[in-house]
Amino acid sequence: MISNPRGMIPQLVFARCLILVLLLARGAAEEPVVLRHVTIVDRGTRRADATLVVDQGKIASIGTADAEAPRGARVVDCAGQFVIPGLWDMHVHLSFAGEPALLDLVAAGVTGVRDMGGDVWQLDGWRREIAEGVRIGPTIVQAGPLLDGPKPGLPHRITVASAEDGRQAVAVLKRGLHVDFVKVHNGLARDAFFAVAAEAKKQGLPLACHLPTAVTAEEASSGGCKSIEHIAESIVSSLYLQQPEKSRSFERALDDLTGPAGARLFALFARNGTWVDPTLAAFQRFADTSETSAQERPRTAAMKRLLEGVARMRAAGVKLLAGSDMAGSFWPTDVHDELRLLVQAGLSPAEALASATSEAAAFLGLQDETGSVVPGKAADLVLLRGDPLADIRNTRAIAAVVVRGRYFSSDQVRLLAVGARSR
Repeated sequence: MISNPRGMIPQLVFARCLILVLLLARGAAEEPVVLRHVTIVDRGTRRADATLVVDQGKIASIGTADAEAPRGARVVDCAGQFVIPGLWDMHVHLSFAGEPALLDLVAAGVTGVRDMGGDVWQLDGWRREIAEGVRIGPTIVQAGPLLDGPKPGLPHRITVASAEDGRQAVAVLKRGLHVDFVKVHNGLARDAFFAVAAEAKKQGLPLACHLPTAVTAEEASSGGCKSIEHIAESIVSSLYLQQPEKSRSFERALDDLTGPAGARLFALFARNGTWVDPTLAAFQRFADTSETSAQERPRTAAMKRLLEGVARMRAAGVKLLAGSDMAGSFWPTDVHDELRLLVQAGLSPAEALASATSEAAAFLGLQDETGSVVPGKAADLVLLRGDPLADIRNTRAIAAVVVRGRYFSSDQVRLLAVGARSR
């Protein structure tokens, strides 16, 4: 008799799930899919009782409920369901989250991610397999290793000790590793930052900034940062570090965030076209897991001020992105948390949804390919059981996912999630 040790069960479950999903995906990719009686939710509008046809990985057409279906198509009755563009999580770390996160993301309706620092060869391998159809996962836009000051033992980064190091590192990222953008972190020295920013501009690579402590948010914006990551760790920290050293206070920095100093900063962001990825969900998890007092906790109180800061950014015309800082069990947040918090900050559900769909695509320069429900664009879609414009929490009510034209019913979506969690 062959034994089946308990430790083998999760791996067997994952393997069986993965085989089934791949078979389903390959079959689905060969046939057109027709979504009948669906309500299309796109860029703040609704179109009820529509027929959406998916073929060859693209949205082929959108018509009335009685529109003719292509021969051999799979026809799905979507009465009572709402279709939105596939979601983008604009701040993830897949190398920390691990391979199962690829399936988990798709199961959550995330069909595109911006990876903010990881193993470039691993990520390129996954990206190639996804493009070839042998792996199911989101579209990956990646920075590869981030650029940082000396931090011994921390993975997925290039240590930059001088301005010349910075210029050479950007050249390596561009010509050797073929990354999509450059990401800098908080340990980068001042001269190195400005050298990196200048070289990134020269090389045509967008610059994403976890703000170096030696550089102010104003300087980063004017120096070429396309996006500033983390309202707390970057923007509030910058306001904190600008205070006299002997009297520094995070409470005062939060006052600055929501006062005249913040207003001036946000106006500069808007003029410079600097986007902000607040990663509120990551700070929320940090607050929830690091404080236990029965009274209102300092970080919980700070969260309210951060939400107010996001509201003021929006009012000033700053463009916002939805990023979760997801890194698997190390940091298990998701983009649905971020959407909920953006609405809590005062964005409308349509505005929050745009930050993970059409605005994300515009930021990445992919607006002609993805981010909206338009014929000719990629068939990356999420079918919901509830209207997200009525309640943003309905983005979690997933009935089905279409990724690269492959349709997964709700049962198959659950299969994806089981497979991702069982490995």
